[in-house]
Amino acid sequence: MRCSRLTADAGVASRGWWRRWPRGTLELVVAHGALFFTIVALTPSPEFVPNHTDVLLYFHYAERLMLSGDVPYRDIPLEYPPLSLVPFVVPYLAWPIRPPNLEVYAWLFTAQSAVLSAATALTVGWIGHRRAGPSGMYLAMALYTVMAVVMAPILAWRFDPFPALLAVGGVALAIAGRPALAGASIGLGFAAKVFPIVLLPVIGLYFIAGGRWRLAVNVLIGFVAAVSLAWVPIALLAPEALTSFAVRLADRPIQIESVLGGLHLLANLLFGFGIDMTRDFGSVNVHARGAAPGADLGGFATLAALAGVFGLLYLRFSEDARRSGSALVETLIAASAAVLLALILTNKIFSPQYMIWLLPFAALLRRPQAYLVIAAAVLTMIIFPLNYERLIALEPVPVIVLNVRNALLVVLLGMLLIGPATSTWSRRLFHGRHPRADDTSAS
Repeated sequence: MRCSRLTADAGVASRGWWRRWPRGTLELVVAHGALFFTIVALTPSPEFVPNHTDVLLYFHYAERLMLSGDVPYRDIPLEYPPLSLVPFVVPYLAWPIRPPNLEVYAWLFTAQSAVLSAATALTVGWIGHRRAGPSGMYLAMALYTVMAVVMAPILAWRFDPFPALLAVGGVALAIAGRPALAGASIGLGFAAKVFPIVLLPVIGLYFIAGGRWRLAVNVLIGFVAAVSLAWVPIALLAPEALTSFAVRLADRPIQIESVLGGLHLLANLLFGFGIDMTRDFGSVNVHARGAAPGADLGGFATLAALAGVFGLLYLRFSEDARRSGSALVETLIAASAAVLLALILTNKIFSPQYMIWLLPFAALLRRPQAYLVIAAAVLTMIIFPLNYERLIALEPVPVIVLNVRNALLVVLLGMLLIGPATSTWSRRLFHGRHPRADDTSAS
């Protein structure tokens, strides 16, 4: 596998954007989508197939929008950002005969998820090809396919594949030297499900560390333009409800699957720590007995963690720039995965579909790190939906499985932030010496 010291220089990187794909790429993409759809269609478990709770919600949104002409946020209490309506409405419009019923809509929604997953596999493959040629593409696509297959029953019935594709697409466009389009892709992802916004500083730092301030400004311009395109119509039609989804998120208590929620359950199991559980906001939540639900640091802990992660990532990017003139693609991928992990692990909510955000980037990590994500994905499926009621009943095995899953992801975050660069960072911070040009201890 050749060294991944490819840069984001607009003049150099852009020449490879339309590079000829290796033979069989289209067949691999089609096979991915077909395998994904077939696995979902053949999944026999009653815990999976009738679980149309989210799809039912999406169906009602699309039905009210298309049949009644209701305005989002003003007439429809939409709990997601405005561009989330795209994956809700497309399956509804795809049925040519008459308005679909829920069963037809669910199958169309599954087909849409298969297409989105296939498009994500193609994007992941393109990044892998830029890093290491055909072998890198095949490996990245294979790893992503394994991850998508493991989580297919969840991935199929959530709209998260849509913003996840936009997120990894933004990173791919940055690698290709298309900063404005990269910012626009991240902006559209933000307008679909918020989380891609944490990748905006990562891409900005990627360019800034190499002195490419103009490209970083172009990223911001593309982001603002895309966000404006999505939000301005809503601001004009229903300004009073524009941030309703954000208020709802801020009010949510600690979900039992989050890192903090899992620690509550583990403390109860091991030490008899008193906890209370509630069902609201569409989830099962936990808090210390006697404490008010949601009495935690909430978003402050997440913001502090993200600020620390961005600082460490800037050191990594700067080190790359000193050694090779610009930040490395491999560092950008690791940084993207790290910041998403920091967001997920410090959040008081960790729904199973949040793993979908991570999968495209995890498939591009080093294989031991990718294997950790595959293991975490398997454990996620064991928890939900297979043993969720047992988890709520505080049975020991699912509580332990949950905390092992969370611990694996915490370990992965540590590997991504510290990893092989520890020695060079320590020399800089404690000895005031820059790493030698031939020092290969950092990736």
